[in-house]
Amino acid sequence: GGVIKSFVLKNYREANTEEAPGEQLVKTEANQGYPLSFSWGSAFDRQSLYSFDTDSVSFDENGNASLVMRAQSATGVEVVRTYQFNRSEYLIRHAVTVTNRSGQSMQGAGGIHQLNMPFGSVDSRASKWLFRGPAFFSEATGLQEFKLKEFKEGKKTIQETVDWVAYEGTYFLTSIIPVEKTTTLTLDARDEFVTIDLVSALDTLASGAAKTYEYNIFYGPKKLAILKETGFNLAKIVNFGWFDVIAKPTLYLLNWFYSMIGNYGVAIILVTIIFKAIFWPITQKGLKSMKNMQKLQPKMVKLKEKYKDDPTRMNQEVMNLYKTYKVNPLGGCLP
Repeated sequence: GGVIKSFVLKNYREANTEEAPGEQLVKTEANQGYPLSFSWGSAFDRQSLYSFDTDSVSFDENGNASLVMRAQSATGVEVVRTYQFNRSEYLIRHAVTVTNRSGQSMQGAGGIHQLNMPFGSVDSRASKWLFRGPAFFSEATGLQEFKLKEFKEGKKTIQETVDWVAYEGTYFLTSIIPVEKTTTLTLDARDEFVTIDLVSALDTLASGAAKTYEYNIFYGPKKLAILKETGFNLAKIVNFGWFDVIAKPTLYLLNWFYSMIGNYGVAIILVTIIFKAIFWPITQKGLKSMKNMQKLQPKMVKLKEKYKDDPTRMNQEVMNLYKTYKVNPLGGCLP
């Protein structure tokens, strides 16, 4: 009901050949289910069937398009889902309006559900070291990533004010960004099959009353520039750990050179030259220190022979030797 069966990125290919198809981000099968179904408590099931206002989607002169679909449950809950697209961006705006047509007051919580399988092969050696799985970001706790093995003991339920929740692979992600940030988040995984349930607080609707739940959907590449431009703290999903302070500026520089030259090989060489130039004074100082250490080797050998039975005195004399000749024993370790 109202799910996405296929989502293909035309600018990215599943293999590095011109004949390869575009990158498919929906990898689940029919028996597993498809992403972005919607439920409203027990009054509206996620499997409900929808009708569409149009048979096709057409973009206007500004590159905008919309898709509207409707469903009504046997309990009298009407759901209208609207997707808004733009040709120039990966972000999709999604609004779900729930209207109580039952004739009596009803309670329910809006839930949007995502199902994922890996975007690519997981059989390679590299895949064992690269993260894939569910993640979310909040201002309170920062980026939280969950390895698949963490779900062996069961699902994880988190009550959090989240900026976004996503399934991420090495190069792509599928993310839900709730406008109403306070939600209950349930994450689960069985082998490689990952489920994400994002559920709002409980709402009470009088007869004829309506409630609209709003989301932004991002299905696209984990490209830092695109994620930064999209906003919502999505760029936080690109995580370099301890090296983040150095790695992100380096990545920006690499991509800037690529945008100017169009060749990553040349861009890498230029970035390497810049780093060599930055560290040149330190490198020279390290080389000079190494040469001085080599000159002191004969003196150090004599000291070790002289004080071989007194390690404490030997260390003191060696340090005095360093001070006398102004040698830094760690200088050779500098880049």
